[in-house]
Amino acid sequence: MKERSLLKEISINIALEKLYSLFSGWGLRSEDFVLVDEFAYLLQGYEVVATEVANKHLDVYVNPQQLSWKDKGERSIIPPRDSREMDDWIDFMQETGYSLDILRAKGGILQIPSVDYPLPSGSSIRLMKVYEMTETFVEQTLMHYSLSDVGEEKIKEWLAKLNLIQKAAKKKNDEKTAKLCGDKLVLCQERWRAVL
Repeated sequence: MKERSLLKEISINIALEKLYSLFSGWGLRSEDFVLVDEFAYLLQGYEVVATEVANKHLDVYVNPQQLSWKDKGERSIIPPRDSREMDDWIDFMQETGYSLDILRAKGGILQIPSVDYPLPSGSSIRLMKVYEMTETFVEQTLMHYSLSDVGEEKIKEWLAKLNLIQKAAKKKNDEKTAKLCGDKLVLCQERWRAVL
């Protein structure tokens, strides 16, 4: 069991090294991007393991103004077709086995408190701090989208993830995040009672 956990850590570290190289090659500095969601929780010691960890999926907020191509204002940023950046993005996913969702950072997302996760090479990747990431997760998903935007299954998936975050916070004795999750679950269950 410990061996499998070590293999996962090695795997994510290799992927994050390559992610750092990818973004550096695009001219991004470490303050221009931040890792969020399941891997960001996991790397901070919170056992939030659901579909994204199982499917090796990374979510990273990026400052769109620092990219070499025009920002279309959409939630996910995809490099232009037939560009070097598109080739780089595809190469990253093929080489690491991790899918990569580049999310448009807007409204101060990159100023939300973060921690540096040290990589074996000596560089580091920023991870959004757990409490603030949880607050942002709820506001940008469960309290933002409508049922017609994302569908019933996505709402249920997000609610299940919020429950996982609460359990992980309790296990870490992080009462502040556990309480936040409990408060947000009450609000979300009220909002989505027709779906539940």
